[in-house]
Amino acid sequence: MPEISLIIPTLNEAENLPLLLPKIAAALSGRDWEAIIVDDASTDQTPAVCVELVKRYPIKFLSRRYAENGLSGAVLHGMAQASGEFCGGHGCRFAASAGADPGVAGAAGEK
Repeated sequence: MPEISLIIPTLNEAENLPLLLPKIAAALSGRDWEAIIVDDASTDQTPAVCVELVKRYPIKFLSRRYAENGLSGAVLHGMAQASGEFCGGHGCRFAASAGADPGVAGAAGEK
């Protein structure tokens, strides 16, 4: 069981995910973690990018055909699949922007 589950809701984030995951991996280096990417029917290459990222990072990729209940629905859907002792969420665009620090450890809360 991972120590930390990080929920990442996405919608058309193919460009940002490859920037975000290395930052998360660096921030959580030495810890047991998982990222749960919950995609809300992206029309870009987000699903294909996730298929590649799963090969390099501890990711669960969940694809929702319909974006029920918006962003909060995506986060709750991811939390239901989380197996970490602590669970937190992070927006993809903000975290992937230049110079942004995921700061995941400080944002995590008990599941």
